[in-house]
Amino acid sequence: MPKVVVTQPHQLSQEEAVQRVQQLATRATAAYQGQVKDLQQQLEGNRGTFSFSIMGMKISGQVDVEPDQVRVEVDLPLAAMMVKGRIESELKKHLAELLQGS
Repeated sequence: MPKVVVTQPHQLSQEEAVQRVQQLATRATAAYQGQVKDLQQQLEGNRGTFSFSIMGMKISGQVDVEPDQVRVEVDLPLAAMMVKGRIESELKKHLAELLQGS
């Protein structure tokens, strides 16, 4: 299964970064209204998992919030390879916005 890995540095406390990362799924759902279905996310401490369906494709992944960066790894179905670059750029954009300084 192909992967997208995005790492975004931050200068927040790890706790603040975790709180902001929790908003990522909400933002993605709002940005792609009506397209994201079956969203599930679980965050324990500084690690989490997520999954959802979009355009009939199941997407899943994990997120690690480290003291100085956030790493998101997304498992893509083969059918999503044509939009892999767009997924990666959108993820980078949303992470950068979320993790800007206070």
